[in-house]
Amino acid sequence: MKTYSKIVIVVLSLFVLNACEQSYIDEISKVDPGTDESGPVVTVTSPAGDVNAPSDVSEVSIQFEVADDIELKSVSVQLNGTLLGSYDQFKDYRRFIGAYAEELGLGDHVLEIVATDMAGKSTTQTINFKKINTIRDLMNEAVFHMAFNGNYVDEVSSVAATVVGTPSLGTGGVDGGCYVGAPDSYLTFDGTGLQFPEFSASFFLNVTATQATDRAGVLVMSPENPNFDNSRKFGFRFFRENGGGLQQFKLNAGNGTSDKWFDGGAAARVNPATTEWVHFVFTISATGAKVYIDGVLVKEDTFSGVDWTGCDMLSIMSGAPRFANWNHLSDESKMDELLIYDRVLTLAEIDLLGLLN
Repeated sequence: MKTYSKIVIVVLSLFVLNACEQSYIDEISKVDPGTDESGPVVTVTSPAGDVNAPSDVSEVSIQFEVADDIELKSVSVQLNGTLLGSYDQFKDYRRFIGAYAEELGLGDHVLEIVATDMAGKSTTQTINFKKINTIRDLMNEAVFHMAFNGNYVDEVSSVAATVVGTPSLGTGGVDGGCYVGAPDSYLTFDGTGLQFPEFSASFFLNVTATQATDRAGVLVMSPENPNFDNSRKFGFRFFRENGGGLQQFKLNAGNGTSDKWFDGGAAARVNPATTEWVHFVFTISATGAKVYIDGVLVKEDTFSGVDWTGCDMLSIMSGAPRFANWNHLSDESKMDELLIYDRVLTLAEIDLLGLLN
């Protein structure tokens, strides 16, 4: 068997040698790449304009591509006059892809990329952009703002909340500190200055999975009325309760003669086991009400506007003391960045606030 294998190898070798001698196999020859017709092309994909960020100093992505018709010689990248990188070795001699992530503050910035090819042709691409924080501008338009950064103070009025029970202030919120709920605990504020024809509330919740009860109040402005059915004809109540084994969020509001439910069903359910921050927004006007979860409209219906009669208290993270008949009491979840507006927030504004997370 070994002798047979050796014979086969010898025969194949003679065949290849003969093929080369007879020019049956083409020789490898150099192909002329042609004339260098143009300089490198620089394409910047990020930033694609002004950069909107939720904090004054944050990371900005820089992404670009350089291509040449023949061969690249060098590429250099500068940001605000500081060299980020310089390259003269390329795996693909006609193409280079670059990416950076740089911490930048608010204001004007200049990105400059210079690419040169082997023929000496050079292309300079300059991108002028601004880093802005319209999220902060939008937050500053709120008439009420609880940031929970070390205190229970409304940042607009500088008024501190009335603290009931033993809530606490934690870390790891969407923008600094956060409210941490506890049994029989919540905050209240004077609500007389929050009775607007149009009303929007935006906030983040990290819904607890360990609370003994399957329901809680979140944000309530309701009158003090011994007749529970009559009390729901005024103000609003935003709360959560069990729905399909998850937590389903609902809005109830009264126009003075009756109350109306805004229940998104399965679309308004959140899984507490995910331990993630979730963005909630509800808006009420003289024509309708809407509920959003993480920027998605989960419920919308017509409404003739809130009647604020007797609604002089805002309860935060509980239905108590005025919406307690169905046991929507203290919420032991975490809350952050509670904002109230005297107008209806647009979807674009809701999406912008959602970037805080």
